[in-house]
This record gives sequence, structure tokens and C-alpha cells, in this order.
Amino acid sequence: MRNSALILSYLLSMIAPIAHADLSTVELSKRVRPAVVLIQSFDKDQVPLGQGSGFFVSPKGDLITNKHVIKGAHTATVRLATGALYFVEGVSAVDPDSDIVKLRVKLNGRKTPFVAPTDLLPQVGEDIVVVGNPLGLESTVSKGIVSAIRDISTVGNVLQISAPISPGSSGSPVLNMKGQVVGIATFILKEGQALNFAIPSKTILGLSSESQLTKLSETAQLFPDASGFDLSASLPTIKASDNPCLKFLTVDSWLVGNVNIKAYFDFLEEFSDNPANAAAAAMITQYTEMIKGLVGIDLQKEVQYITFLFSGDVDNPQFLFVVKGSFDNKVSEMRFSLGIGAGTQQTTYKNIKLRENAEMGYSFPEESTLLIGSPSKLRTSLDVLNRRTTVLSDSLHRTLARTNGASVLWLILKPNAVMEVDELKKGAPGEMEVLDKIRTLEYVSLFFDPVQDGFLTSILAYLPEQRHSKELYDFLIELKQQILNVEGANVFLCSFLLMSDIELDRNFVRWDVHLTLSTLAELWDTKFIQKRVK
Repeated sequence: MRNSALILSYLLSMIAPIAHADLSTVELSKRVRPAVVLIQSFDKDQVPLGQGSGFFVSPKGDLITNKHVIKGAHTATVRLATGALYFVEGVSAVDPDSDIVKLRVKLNGRKTPFVAPTDLLPQVGEDIVVVGNPLGLESTVSKGIVSAIRDISTVGNVLQISAPISPGSSGSPVLNMKGQVVGIATFILKEGQALNFAIPSKTILGLSSESQLTKLSETAQLFPDASGFDLSASLPTIKASDNPCLKFLTVDSWLVGNVNIKAYFDFLEEFSDNPANAAAAAMITQYTEMIKGLVGIDLQKEVQYITFLFSGDVDNPQFLFVVKGSFDNKVSEMRFSLGIGAGTQQTTYKNIKLRENAEMGYSFPEESTLLIGSPSKLRTSLDVLNRRTTVLSDSLHRTLARTNGASVLWLILKPNAVMEVDELKKGAPGEMEVLDKIRTLEYVSLFFDPVQDGFLTSILAYLPEQRHSKELYDFLIELKQQILNVEGANVFLCSFLLMSDIELDRNFVRWDVHLTLSTLAELWDTKFIQKRVK
């Protein structure tokens, strides 16, 4: 029995590094190159049309590539790294929204090496490798990082990568350093330098193969336009998903938000220029100095982000504040120990020093980074940091990507967590329809952008099913009109509703409200306002 346990332990110790350890670029390319092919397409007269890359995802000849690689083709061949040449039998699956297609290759009973896709999105900054055939140069390996994760309205998430995608690389696998396929190299933004994009491999896993193959010569009906994507979709320049504090985000968080300190103080500076606001500005300056004296951090000059995370019971939540900037950890730690941290005990968790008591804990886990909050929430966030990866759901990542990270304040809420509050569960009869609509939301994002004389407030709702997003959009349009048609309605509410925009974009419904003095001034002389005032 003892020998069996020893053997089992030995086997597990051999398997563990294979399952979890990162590979070197050399090792990874050796494993992957046999599964990557060069695709040559031909027209009806067997005149070559173009070349591209592809890769096997099963030993039976299932091959992934881009639709535009085989656009207009009547036949196509695939050449393996060994030089072996095979013919494409037909198309077995197509993703209607992206440029991805699954082909079936006639292998004549043989089996091929293949690579496995993963449905997990890579992290921004994560190392990746692309193996393809740029300009017909077979089995070329290039390394880079995930520069960003973008959201395009017609496609969804796309990966921006620094590894080059030259002509012929379309359809290449994008791999993490564990050898998993995280994306499919798809297109390049020619106006920029090194702006290369890949479709996440979750799309591959979502493809459902048809029992009957479609011949290449008949694919025009499957994808009449495979020329690429429109990158002009309105995305924020700085997205909430770019926030470095999200590395501490735990999967059980039902609220995450951020205060952009620089934008906040810029707004206050404009606010204080008005003599009428001088007293309020002086009070804020005093408060800033008080904070500096207590914790040794100058909010205005040394802090960039204050990110907050909430999880657990809504009535008694676990919380964490992440403060990140350019302050000196040693100075701040000394001030904390003399003040706020005087009643805490020092301990070590996962090789990270922290101080805590029954109600509060804090730590300085990285340079110019402070975590302070509930002890349990602090420890779970340090667990995430220790794993060096934060696994965000696709829906949360897409919502973060559409939320303006440069806003003075943004927050993302999981409505169903808040709906557990008893008062909301009951709801008045007239409120139930609204509450039922809220329950269909997976995430709601709110962000506030200062303008010259007020704010532009945006509410962004993500719904897993597009039919629900359409229902919500129709409901809001109707609700807006109903309020505007009510005689004697609040003049200010109606003014804001008139100057608001409701938009539907696939799984997202966005409501922008212009809370500015100028819009009110413009509305004051309209017939609508006069009618309500009379």
C-alpha cells in the first residue's frame, strides 16, 4: 500500500509540471508547428487565388481558418509542416458574426497532430506566440503580448496583439505559453503600426458542425462578405478593463468601481474657479491635507486609482479598496501603524505582510499599492494576486471594455445580487414590471463624464440574450414616451429625458443622459417646457 502511494505521488509530480508550467518558445513551437498548415485556394479554373494559414483542432481533419482565406475558392489544399498535401472536402461550420470557419480536410484515414482551444480570455500583457505562414513562409513563429482586449459591436471581444500578422498569417493560432489556443489571427489595422487583431478561441468552441458538408464552390451563400470588420465602433479610448487594480478582482464580487483621482481633481479645479464655490473648494483642500497627515499619501499628487470591490451578503458586504499611484510604501506603512493600524496585528499571508483585526485589514503588496478592507476580502484578493491571473467572465470583460475608464467615477453592478434585498423582492405593484426587466440584466455599468457645465451620465446594461436586450430597449423607449406624455410631469425630469439617448447594440442597451445647465437653458424656451409650466 505504501509503495502504491509513493508511485502515485511520483506520477502526480510528473504530471503537474506538464499541466501547469509555461513552455519556452522553442518547446511550444515544436509542439504546435505540426498542427499548423499552409492553405492554398483556387478558382474554378484552378488558378491560385491566395494563401493563408489554418490549424487542426482534432485528429480527424477538423481545420480552423478565416473565411476570407477561402473566399471565392472552388477548391483548396493544405500543406503540413512535413510537406504532406491534402485536399479540403468542404465547410462543416461557420460563425455568422466573425471571420471564422471550420473546414474538413480529407486525410485518407490518417490522423494529424492538433491543438486545443481554451474558452478563457488571456490577460492584457500576457505573452503569446503566433505560428503561421506569412507571405508563404511556412511554419514561421512570432512572439508578442496581448496589448488590449477590444469590443467591436458586430463581433464582440477581439484580442489586440503585438505579434505581427502579415499576409498569409490569417487563420494562424494565437497561443498562450501553455500551448493553448487563445485566439485566431484575423486582421490588421493598416493605418497603425503593429495593430494586429485576433478573434478569441471561444468562437471555435461555439461552432457546431453540420452533418453535411458544404462544398467550397457553394460557400457564397454561407458568407457573402468576408472582407473583415469595421473598427470604427465607438469604444472608449481608456477602457475600465485597462485598470491595473482589477488584478485583485475576485470572481464573487457583485460590485466593482473606480474613482479616477486625476479627473476628479481636474473637475474640482474648474469647479473652484467659480467664486461661489470657494468655500467648498477650501474644505476639499483641508480634507486632502488631513488624509495626507493620517496615511502619508497625497491624494492629489500621488494617487491615480481608488478602486473598490464588494462581495458577500448585500446587507453585510465584504469590501476592499485598492489605492494605486506613486506614493512611498514605507512612509505610508509607518503612518498607518501609528494611526489607523494601531489596533491591528501583523501577520504574513502567502508571503505577503499584512496587518488586521476582526473588522479591518490592510497590506502594501506591491510598489505604491495599498489594499484596505474586510480581512476575508483582503485575503481572497491576495489569493488572486498569488495566482497571477484574474479569470473574468466574458460578459464582465465585455462590459468593462465598453465602460469609460477615464470617467471621474465608474461602477459595474451585478443587479441580481442587489435584488436579494427584501425591500426589492416585494416591490410595489407598479414597480414589478421594472424589477422584472432588471432581473434579466447580467451587469449594469454607470459612468460619469464631466463636461463644461455638468455631467454626461451613461447607463450601460449587458444582457446574455439579445432578445432580452431588444425587449429592454423597447420598454425604455416606451417608458420614456409615457413619462413625457403625462400632463404636469416634473419639468426637470422631462427635460433630462428629452436630452437623453437610448441605443441598442447587440447584447448592450445604453442610455446617455445629459445633465448640464446648457441643455436646460436650451429647453426652457421650447413649447414643451412652456406647456408644462402653464
